[in-house]
This record gives sequence, structure tokens and C-alpha cells, in this order.
Amino acid sequence: MIIRDHRRECCSVVEKIFGQGPSMEGDFIVINFFALEGWSLAELFRVRCIVAAPYVVPYSAPSSYERHFKKEHPLLYEYLQEAPTHKVCWKDVIHWMWPIFTEFWESWRRDLNLSSCPFTVN
Repeated sequence: MIIRDHRRECCSVVEKIFGQGPSMEGDFIVINFFALEGWSLAELFRVRCIVAAPYVVPYSAPSSYERHFKKEHPLLYEYLQEAPTHKVCWKDVIHWMWPIFTEFWESWRRDLNLSSCPFTVN
């Protein structure tokens, strides 16, 4: 219930900022590694998401994560492997983004009417 209420509040706040019309070219949302709701909200409101974290990532992906990701999302895995370094690429996913691709965040994305997996469509 706490998570649900927190997410609802996050959505409400961002909707007040970005929900009144088209976003401007320079609009963005800044998040840290613990505020992953912002990644999906930026996607929902079609604004850039910037990650700012002045510290080392305090967690790492499970050792089997890459193998499972590649099996479950082969085309996305290939896309991320080939992405240029100035775009989101596999290094970002394995370094800090991997939780966004878990079931915990899938439900949040579905609640927002986004695809359950980032970088894919419904």
C-alpha cells in the first residue's frame, strides 16, 4: 500500500508539471538510482530523463541477469549492445538500469499504460 500510494503521488506531482500540454524541447526529469519511478514518468510525459548520482551504484545485477535478459528480450539485447555510447546502451542496463526491467517495475509501467518493458511497445 505504501508503494502504491508513493507511486500515485509521484505521478500526480509530475502530471501537474508536465500534464497540462505538450512538453517543451528542454524539459527533463532528473532522477537518482533510487527514484526509478522517474524513468517511466519521463517516458509517459515524453520528456528526457537524466540520471544524476554522485555516488557509486550500491547494488549490482545478479550474475545470471544478462543471460536471462538476452533469452527473454533477444532483439532489445542486440539493440542495446549496438547502441552508441551517448544513448542508453547495455553498459547502462547492466550498471544501473537493470531493476527497471524486473517484475517490480513492470506493474508500475502497466499502471501508467506503458509497455511492461522499457524501449518496447505494447
